[in-house]
Amino acid sequence: DRFGNAAFTARQHEEVQRQRGGFAYTPQVVVAGRDFPQWRAPTQPEAAIAAVNARPPKATIELAAQPRGARATDVELSVRVPEPRDRATTRIHVALVQSALTSDVAAGENAGKHLSHDHVVREWRAGLKPDAKGEVRERLSFTLPAETGPLTIVAFAENAGTGDVLQALSLPLCAP
Repeated sequence: DRFGNAAFTARQHEEVQRQRGGFAYTPQVVVAGRDFPQWRAPTQPEAAIAAVNARPPKATIELAAQPRGARATDVELSVRVPEPRDRATTRIHVALVQSALTSDVAAGENAGKHLSHDHVVREWRAGLKPDAKGEVRERLSFTLPAETGPLTIVAFAENAGTGDVLQALSLPLCAP
């Protein structure tokens, strides 16, 4: 997998352990901290995501991006977790995600196939913790990939114990 990364694999195994699941597999989809094997079934993903979105958010997230040269961007992240009881278990993760990528596979189970990839995590910043006031303010730098394709910054706050998403936000980036 040309997009594989040991840190991403470690996160997947942490998710499986948190869920007390049996094993990690690819592609594995997790919705609100729970394995979601029926993600390919018509209407199932939309219904699961709608159920999560129906819950009131337990955090606020703000993102702003500023290009830094042709191959980098700086991201201003601001998160607030208003309820003191939620702060200790909250972790914030930020990813640089790219879509409209393709691969011509030469070996393995997909040998000879032309694959399309969307929402590929290219960089990952994990485990930011809110301070005693429930706030996170960070400036993060991301190196932009040489491959063309739409780029997005995705940030989410989750309960580290349960995987419940407190809030999520995506910010599309302008082409360099």
